[in-house]
Amino acid sequence: MKQNILTALVVVLLICVGVLFYLHFKADGTRTATVDPVTGVKTAETAQYLFVNIDSVAQNYHLTEEKGRFLEAKANERAQKFQAKQGAYTAAVRELEVRQRTDTERQLQPLIEKLQRLEGELMQMQQELQQETMLDQQALTTTITDSLKKVAQEIAIEKKADFVIPVGETLPVALYYNPTLDITLDATKRLNDRYKPSATETPAASTPAKK
Repeated sequence: MKQNILTALVVVLLICVGVLFYLHFKADGTRTATVDPVTGVKTAETAQYLFVNIDSVAQNYHLTEEKGRFLEAKANERAQKFQAKQGAYTAAVRELEVRQRTDTERQLQPLIEKLQRLEGELMQMQQELQQETMLDQQALTTTITDSLKKVAQEIAIEKKADFVIPVGETLPVALYYNPTLDITLDATKRLNDRYKPSATETPAASTPAKK
């Protein structure tokens, strides 16, 4: 689950960086855009860059760890309910196999209808579980992204930088960057200092699913 969060987080931040680059070079008079004669890539003569390691932030940000445990517990609870429903369906299939040897088609009809109903419920439950898991991950990714963007902006303003570039093993953006420009530890510390765990975030006790 953490890998999915990391991937989504980096994609969002990459989009933000792309927008910032566009706005930066479109600025009138405040930045001078030039073209590197070797690479042909546009650069900004006065631009200042900082870097933040997304993998490190995700691994050390308390919110990611605690919310991740909460979401994992919710996923396990959903899986248990699905398995209970699946068990009821399997039991009905076995009952049908046994009764087919002796019962008439009319006698079997209620059981066949029950199987059809359980099969439909299983399909619907599976779709709902997948959607709920996806929405939970999206919500967590949005929370992390918003928090990191605020901290990155604060540090950039303090250090008078123009860009904060995300880097990491998940989706590498830079092959190399000067370690003195790395703000990962500072950003992670600020995130953790501001994070207040929610005592209410405990999955409700699971109740036996109706068969």
